[in-house]
Amino acid sequence: MKITVLILLFLVNVIYLVNFMVGSVLQFSVVTEALFVLSFLIGIVLSITYLLQSKRHDQHPFLSIAVLSFSLASFGCFTFFQYLANMMG
Repeated sequence: MKITVLILLFLVNVIYLVNFMVGSVLQFSVVTEALFVLSFLIGIVLSITYLLQSKRHDQHPFLSIAVLSFSLASFGCFTFFQYLANMMG
């Protein structure tokens, strides 16, 4: 179950980052952007908890590390883009 959730969160992060790097080919609504931010925050929290659990159970934490880094990158891109949008008017 947790692998499926982490893979879905990873795919959401990759879709957002690819869209951001390409130059915002797809324009998202406010509700969709709120769902993206919610998924970024859920990805950060879940990946940290799964990382802590994997340390106890001697599992490989590579997927959790990938989701954590991509969630942080996606959240950073989103906040940077919103900051520029607010500064530019």
